[in-house]
Amino acid sequence: MMKRISYFFLLAIAACKDPDEASPLIDRISVNGQEEGHMFGTAGAVTTFHVELSDDHQLNQVKCELVTPGTFHSHEAGDGDIQAFRSPNLGVWDTLAVHNVNGTDIAEDFSFLVPDTITGGWSVQIAVLDENGNLTTDNYTFHIQNDSLPGFYIGNPVPGPDASGVVHVPLGETLTLSGVIFDADTLQYVNVVLKKGSTVTWSQDWNPLNAWNFDVAQVAIPPIMAVGTYTLTLSAGDVGGWETWRQATIKVE
Repeated sequence: MMKRISYFFLLAIAACKDPDEASPLIDRISVNGQEEGHMFGTAGAVTTFHVELSDDHQLNQVKCELVTPGTFHSHEAGDGDIQAFRSPNLGVWDTLAVHNVNGTDIAEDFSFLVPDTITGGWSVQIAVLDENGNLTTDNYTFHIQNDSLPGFYIGNPVPGPDASGVVHVPLGETLTLSGVIFDADTLQYVNVVLKKGSTVTWSQDWNPLNAWNFDVAQVAIPPIMAVGTYTLTLSAGDVGGWETWRQATIKVE
């Protein structure tokens, strides 16, 4: 893999046939027929990235690379509202493909089998090189859904988050939750933990649960009596051993 990466970028340095300074264009990218901004795939299934490229000189190579992201990814709601609860990126998957191409207008497909053990928002880089060494790169986020994991459909707490997703709670008050956690294979447990730093200040646990869904409104967080920054984590596991969680940052002031 490292040899292919090195070859790709050595070409960018070495190729200088004429004074062409125009970089190639990434005109369009779609994933499984979905346009940029709606890049979703399913764990355990084949995903195809379709890339359309152009240049005023001959194109030489195009690369599609997927890189394991950090711990979390988050989404805006459908109406653009910021969400307090962040989703974890679970699993490791790093892969790439480099295709040699020829022409000034190119449509190229990259197909990958997504591992069935991962979920989250993966980093995708598309890079295209022309015959004169001009290089263009663009970065995207590819969201991987894993239907084996418990599902979370949770609204924002009350009070809601600020523009950065942090929930502000006045000292001596609490927050309320709403939504549902569900699983087709039956939920084994739901666990809710409030931490200040590494110290657990409160927790609530339903185990064994043995239900297909769980009403998050059952979570009864007591008034928070100390100023500081907290993390609130909702975890769920099913009878098949699949586990996942959501986490929000709470600031008491």
